[in-house]
Amino acid sequence: MYNTPYCKVEYLKDKNAIFCEWKQFCKGDDYQNPLRYGAELIAKHQPKIWITDTTNGFESDDADTKWLLEEFVPKMIESSIEKISFVIKNDSPLMDEILGQKEALGEFFEVELVESLAQSYGRDVLSQTFSVKKEDCISDIAEFLPTMLGTYTLVKWMEIVSAKNIYAKIDQTKYITVGQTVNIEHLQMVKLDEVIEVVSTITTQEKRDIFFEIEAFNGQGILVAKATHKRVLMPLKIVEKVLS
Repeated sequence: MYNTPYCKVEYLKDKNAIFCEWKQFCKGDDYQNPLRYGAELIAKHQPKIWITDTTNGFESDDADTKWLLEEFVPKMIESSIEKISFVIKNDSPLMDEILGQKEALGEFFEVELVESLAQSYGRDVLSQTFSVKKEDCISDIAEFLPTMLGTYTLVKWMEIVSAKNIYAKIDQTKYITVGQTVNIEHLQMVKLDEVIEVVSTITTQEKRDIFFEIEAFNGQGILVAKATHKRVLMPLKIVEKVLS
């Protein structure tokens, strides 16, 4: 992974994609080096997708734009990349610039503009945002503990989004799903009032067992937690009988 105060670039193995997240304005080597690193990742892993998160993006310096078009893009065209995905809000001040890039790049790649990372991952994905409240923090356990998001809350949110994801694909008059396992890695601290996006992806289904990969991002697009999850498809009649 390449990670500086200006940009983060990494290979997403499960998506076979390069993820590039701009954090703040930069130019020269601070702008070009992360893209050079991305090119190295392309050569190593042969991914099909390049994802650029412009949430905290900026208008590029003229010299860097010239370098991008004359040196970086030609290498991309000759690479394994087939699709470029820009994560950008509809009201972003960068929209005109990104639309221009879409038109220019569209001759060589499939190019899409999406509002969230979840959309860039393709089908069988659902995302939902949550705002961290006091009752979501470990200080709710004991007052002397800090007001930081609890792992148990992340587990709950991950189950909620995953359940909603699969419910859209089953006959809800006949079946429900119940959670069986969640294996989570809590990677970053999250403070009170931060907004977290939980992204649930259905990976496989083996008869009644449904498997998910789940990621949670903060408002800066930084991964704060990831998990694998298993849910089991249950006939509603059986559940009702057990509960009666």
